[in-house]
Amino acid sequence: MKQRISQRWSTAIVLVAVLAVALGASMSAFAADNTGPGPASVVEGGPGSVNASAVEKVLILAPTVTGGINSLEAQHATSLGYGVDVVDASTWGSMTAAQFAAYRGIILGDATCNSTDFSAAVTNVSTWVPVVSGSVIVIGTDPVYHHIPHPGALKLLNQGIDFALGQPGKVGLYFDLSCSGTSAGLPILNALSNGWALGEAGCEDSIHIVATNPFLIGLTDADLSNWTCSVHEYATSWPSDFVPIALDTDAPNNFTSSDGFSGSPYVLGRGNLVLGNIQLTPESGTQDAGTPYELNALVQEGGTVKADLAVTFTCTMDGQPDVTGSATTDASGNAKFSYTRTVNGTDTCTASYVDAKSVTQTSNSVTVVWTGAIEVEPTFTG
Repeated sequence: MKQRISQRWSTAIVLVAVLAVALGASMSAFAADNTGPGPASVVEGGPGSVNASAVEKVLILAPTVTGGINSLEAQHATSLGYGVDVVDASTWGSMTAAQFAAYRGIILGDATCNSTDFSAAVTNVSTWVPVVSGSVIVIGTDPVYHHIPHPGALKLLNQGIDFALGQPGKVGLYFDLSCSGTSAGLPILNALSNGWALGEAGCEDSIHIVATNPFLIGLTDADLSNWTCSVHEYATSWPSDFVPIALDTDAPNNFTSSDGFSGSPYVLGRGNLVLGNIQLTPESGTQDAGTPYELNALVQEGGTVKADLAVTFTCTMDGQPDVTGSATTDASGNAKFSYTRTVNGTDTCTASYVDAKSVTQTSNSVTVVWTGAIEVEPTFTG
């Protein structure tokens, strides 16, 4: 009896010891994982990993943000429902193209102006840039530095990230030049698409938004102006696949917008962007002949949506009469138009409106492919 009790106590002691070791290891791991994020932190699962619930993730290069996982960039990505990995320069440099491609988006942010360092991203630019297949936004200022007391700076950061992550199934890029000057970011820019040159701003403060996109609604000229140094770098030349989004109107005249503003673009993007004040969507579609197809025109000027404006729609198909119609923008700046074809073929559609300066603004072109029409074979007698 004593021997059995002794054996049970021995077993219990062993179990307690095992539990103590496990608990100690667990606490050590917890402590190691909660020492506070910083420029050298690697957090949230490691580069390129996707957890069992298939949560999409965003990758941030730590030296380009302030606060690691607590940075404004990481906080916004988390608020959108993404997992976030913040990696140091060494980890970034060891990653493969496949690991970069596992992310929904890549962020090179603003480490509060002077401390921003994306040299690690320059070193292996040939590895990660080719996987960037989604929307790209390039920002020539430091929104983190200015977000207090200028709320528009935080809007630029948040909506810029929204835009970069806006294409499902593709890797987007949010690239903030911050205060890096006119040369540090050029290897990355020219790897994205060749043809960039930058100029250094002189603390200009007059801004005008010149492009239209649903992710940019509500980001206005007033939000981006008068930060006391609203701009640090602007583009003096840029590749044709990038569209100016916001213009530094105090800078030299390197660009004139459709509504008459001139200056140099300091926010540019590649993706579902329209240069001008009216955007027509969807970009393309297929519809059964005889079934209505809906187009939507978004009108915004200087980032402010325009209500109660008349929009004219025109759809052209070779060999068929043009289809035209009109609609009025609602409180969100959207005007909708539905039409039907009864024949097979491809329509090219545009939308237009007359702005406050009595200038006709015309949208991008979209295509509609009509299929499924019943073709009756001719019959002959005699």
